[in-house]
Amino acid sequence: MKFSALNFSLILSLLAASCGVYTPQGSDIPLIDHRDMVNLGGSISLVHAQGNLSVGITDHLATAISCSYGFDHKYYAQGMAGWYRPIGSGVLELYGGFGWGHGKQYHDPAPGEGAIGNYQLYYAQADYGWNNLANKHLDIGFALKAGLLHSDLQRIDPSIIYLPGLMPSNHLLLEPTAQVRVGWEHFKFSIALAFCYLAPRNRWDSPALFPYDPLNLTLGLTIKLKK
Repeated sequence: MKFSALNFSLILSLLAASCGVYTPQGSDIPLIDHRDMVNLGGSISLVHAQGNLSVGITDHLATAISCSYGFDHKYYAQGMAGWYRPIGSGVLELYGGFGWGHGKQYHDPAPGEGAIGNYQLYYAQADYGWNNLANKHLDIGFALKAGLLHSDLQRIDPSIIYLPGLMPSNHLLLEPTAQVRVGWEHFKFSIALAFCYLAPRNRWDSPALFPYDPLNLTLGLTIKLKK
């Protein structure tokens, strides 16, 4: 019991350490399986609140958007479009997308040293999952996002009168997400766990590279509208 409680405390501490400019989103995984299917969702975490919308445009084309807003006026929005196809009892989705965000990060909150700025994400995303399992009470989805993250950060340091200009950097991003939705056919509660890895890898130690959070846990609701 003590071991389990310790592990749980460590996980909560890691999730609460929102020290990065970027946080893995934990966005609703669409799992679109037919034309005119609409998913409307919202979620919260220790880092941000988020809204999601996905739509099946044709028999094989879909689109999705999501926006998040968090502490210290961090915000991020992304949109993607792509192809989907039911395979067996599941559905496969392949998307391409673009995201834009703004955030800040402090190395030491007392003197206020850190970095602030904007970033852009160009990415591809592959999803696979199952809708309406267990008599339509359960959805399970997995997503893998991969792309190029470009940032232009400004150093924050009250001890320096003349700060250097923007510090651009480019990183390869990998962001796997797992999501479970439980409830009824058209209304489900959701939980998602998202991880993030950037290369070159840097999170907190230097504003010269892009600081980010390694994981995020979200809780939310998803409403499914089907024609």
